[in-house]
Amino acid sequence: LQSPVGKDIYTYLRGIKWQGTISRHGSLELPKFVLSMADGSDEGVADFHNKVQGLARWFIESADGIDLTDTSNGRWKVVYLFRNHNSTQENGPLLEFVGYATLLAVTSPFRKPKPGTILRICQVVIRPPYHRAGHGSTILQQIHNYANSTQGCEQIVEVNVEDPAPSY
Repeated sequence: LQSPVGKDIYTYLRGIKWQGTISRHGSLELPKFVLSMADGSDEGVADFHNKVQGLARWFIESADGIDLTDTSNGRWKVVYLFRNHNSTQENGPLLEFVGYATLLAVTSPFRKPKPGTILRICQVVIRPPYHRAGHGSTILQQIHNYANSTQGCEQIVEVNVEDPAPSY
């Protein structure tokens, strides 16, 4: 990919245990990672997600496919994580898919003490080469920041996790 799926929400540098990149000046360069958030109803998001969601079946015991266009139970959002490979090509940077988290936003009009939207974290998948590097924690922190911000048009009153794994 040459641009992230969705809107960029956070960029950070993080070392990778198995790889280091030496710059022209001889110093170690940390890889750059980009988090983006996409709405399930946005054009092209469902097609991209259908290609990558097969990973969930390999890493989450009871994972099912998700139809991002189905709004019968709520609105789907996806946070994607990409590694930005600085490229000398004219086309710009190349992005490598690293992982994702799916979110289901459900309106709860009768929730006490105040009504609003409940944001449920449904699946978090990180490709194995990037495990144990803090990427999952970064994704969860950015979801928390999103829920606490006023960027979304909805008032998020709760964030919960769907059937968390014991290691969560």
